[in-house]
Amino acid sequence: MKPLMCLQDVFDEYGHFFPLNVVLGKSLKNILPNSLPYNSEKIDLGTVSVDSLKSHLDKLNISYLLTEKGDVIDKNNLSNWIQNTNDDLEVIEFENIISLHRILEIEQQKKIDVILNRKGNLKIIMTGIDELKDLDINNTEHYKRINIEPSLEDEDYEVFGSVISKDNLKSEDFLVTFGLYDLNGFSAMIKSSRNKDIDITECYILWMIIGNPSKLSIFSPSNREFQVDYIKKSILLQSNNSYYPIKTSYKLPEGCTISVNAYCSTANYEPLNIRIKLVGWSEDCIYFQIFETNLGNTLIISDDSDQLTSIEITICVLYSNYENLKIDNKKVEYSLDLIGCILTENTKVIPFSKFFPLIS
Repeated sequence: MKPLMCLQDVFDEYGHFFPLNVVLGKSLKNILPNSLPYNSEKIDLGTVSVDSLKSHLDKLNISYLLTEKGDVIDKNNLSNWIQNTNDDLEVIEFENIISLHRILEIEQQKKIDVILNRKGNLKIIMTGIDELKDLDINNTEHYKRINIEPSLEDEDYEVFGSVISKDNLKSEDFLVTFGLYDLNGFSAMIKSSRNKDIDITECYILWMIIGNPSKLSIFSPSNREFQVDYIKKSILLQSNNSYYPIKTSYKLPEGCTISVNAYCSTANYEPLNIRIKLVGWSEDCIYFQIFETNLGNTLIISDDSDQLTSIEITICVLYSNYENLKIDNKKVEYSLDLIGCILTENTKVIPFSKFFPLIS
């Protein structure tokens, strides 16, 4: 779960870089004053005799040279020193330097590139599923604390998820939002219907954390291949329209998964009566129906502009060729449509007038 720390241990032991070519030889040096009466020139020592080299040293007023180890070589003893170089060669220069992991097989390189995440892309950090059997079936508002292991090293992350039934179906009888993030976990705020046929204690909450692995120092191996995009917008709910288009800065392909979390600053992390439903999409826009509800699909948005609700909506876009999400704390897999809505050809739309202006 902490691959960056493991990689750092390897780099600390073997270094970060590897030279493809190593130049061996011997070297001598001396420290010259800043100003010299003699004009500098490049000398090819391969074609210069020892006597000629001495004459150049005389022009520079150099009587001795130093080896890499600090030994003093008198200019009159250069001939003997050169004759003995073949017995004790040194590394003169490293050429064609590459990152250490580039010496591995291609597939291993790709896996390490994902872990290094040099562009700072968001990733699926961790996933889980937790029972809700400790909740009170007589309540309609619930708080579920989710503790995670190992702990994160930063609170800059987002959580998305849903309530699913014992039959592994996404339940529309519950509204769930996530908040109160800290290093050791987060809370799920759940609003349930008054439908007595639905027992919340027999349900589960499915969740995933997204963030920057470098900041959080945690990166589960389960879903590393997923590409993740993230959008955060503030929306003022309107009484005369419940449809809201949100523009993306990239093209949306068919098959990606959209998950949503919402937060209302005036609700103080209480369970929300707000349902967010994806009703369509185009190449650069996602269309939502957002309305306050009593879980009976009855709109209760006030006509009073002073009482209109403002919400923060966060959207996670998952791109993958996989159909399932691997769950870390249970070692099982669940279909992506249980944690979000999958964009299909049937839900692709052409923008129409009932939508409010684009939120970008």
